[in-house]
Amino acid sequence: MKKNILFLLLLSMQIGHSQKLILDEKYEKNDYPVGFNFLPKSNKLIINRGQNYSLSTADNINSVYEYDSKGDKKTILENINLMSPIYSDTENTFNAAEYSKLRGKYQFKFYQENNVSSLYDAKTFNSFSSDQIIGKNFNDKYLIYLSNEKGKARLNLLENDVYLEIYEIFTDKKKRIKIDNFNKERLLKPDNIKYSEELGFSLKIIDNDYFEIITKSISKDYKSTVLYRTIYNFEGKLIKDISYQVSVKEDYLIYSNSDATYTTLNGRYSNPDDIKFGNNYVPATKGPAVGSDSNYLEFANDLAINNFIVDKDGNVYIYGLTGKKEKEVNDYNKTSGFYIFKYDKEGNKIWEYIKNNIDDPKHLNDDFPLSRLKSSLSINGNNVIFTVGTDHVNEFFHYAVVNMNDGKLFKYGKVVFTEKGVTMAKFYSFIPEFYKLPSNKKIVTNKNGLIVADYDVSIQNFINKLNDNVNIDVQFSVDGTWLIESDNETYYKVYYFKSE
Repeated sequence: MKKNILFLLLLSMQIGHSQKLILDEKYEKNDYPVGFNFLPKSNKLIINRGQNYSLSTADNINSVYEYDSKGDKKTILENINLMSPIYSDTENTFNAAEYSKLRGKYQFKFYQENNVSSLYDAKTFNSFSSDQIIGKNFNDKYLIYLSNEKGKARLNLLENDVYLEIYEIFTDKKKRIKIDNFNKERLLKPDNIKYSEELGFSLKIIDNDYFEIITKSISKDYKSTVLYRTIYNFEGKLIKDISYQVSVKEDYLIYSNSDATYTTLNGRYSNPDDIKFGNNYVPATKGPAVGSDSNYLEFANDLAINNFIVDKDGNVYIYGLTGKKEKEVNDYNKTSGFYIFKYDKEGNKIWEYIKNNIDDPKHLNDDFPLSRLKSSLSINGNNVIFTVGTDHVNEFFHYAVVNMNDGKLFKYGKVVFTEKGVTMAKFYSFIPEFYKLPSNKKIVTNKNGLIVADYDVSIQNFINKLNDNVNIDVQFSVDGTWLIESDNETYYKVYYFKSE
């Protein structure tokens, strides 16, 4: 009887999946997969086919195809020569440059269904602030950034009037609007820290109707922080100002590289090309190695105190780290735990999950430059998955799978891994992953692959049946898990594991 009860208990703790093969295709001469884009909101996968060349800095994309989780295929573009596609947050529009083997003048167009914009030159935006990545701040209608009263995009929120610069991407029209002022005084209360770097903000597109400016205040004792989402329409009118307070009783709030802000190398951006060409921020754990001192890589501002994600219902999840000492943004520190707070769309707290006193002196508790410590939060079915770790010097991460409805912990674990040697050919392959699977070091994957191989029994069993010398990439979605498999030479397959 006890054995039966134990068996049923273990069974109930497993995650169930229905598995579907989405595609199974071969490499062809001068026509093979060169990259992919995952669209988390619509839960779709974009496969880019074309060619890559050994001396080129980018792939030559000749065709673009979209797949949904049912296996339905849609042709987006064919008979093209593009590179470096970047998708809008609305996921219906992307920009890309005409293919060139060597980077020089960077020009790009926007693509949406049957619409193609005129040519944009990156030089037009040379003055924009790194808080406002031009390549990401667009939707299906507009490309936007913020400027000061002189039209300069280097913006001091505390001193300047704020203007919205709008490019209508398919009409070539441009307009400039002064936006309604938001509450600046709350960022400078006496109980807040004195910001050791510039006062940070980030600009984010919400949808085709609204955008937001993200700011944060941090208490002097590093026991609490408030995240502010100031939401505007594209006429510059203030629509809503929502605040989310995070407080901890034990330990202190500390910084981590959650991509909430950018990093600098001795005062320069961590990857100047990414600023110029409009790509995502390069995470500090993958930033270029300059010199031997890891302190060389620094956070640009205090936004690194935490980050957030939003689910399909508008609920907000704020996550970050805790430590035993309160320290400024670019000091070394020791991590002791982490937190996840969930709020509804109005800013009311629904639940909190805090894990303190993690015992890992060899890795997580070590004295660390926090710009090298990467944290993230993803939605996967009915769970949120938190990770914290690094592949700089030591290669490890901790993860927690938490039920997004009630905040209960489903699984906690730690993974120690090794990296496969990085070569230029490997870096520009279809699945450029470098983390060796602990259970089979001939299989290389990404961080998500290491997680599911450690805790998800059904996907773990699937991976264990794969041939050696394959690469897999795993992407978490709102109702399941995507898994891409390839030897990067002859074939590739895509599977979808729907959560049940």
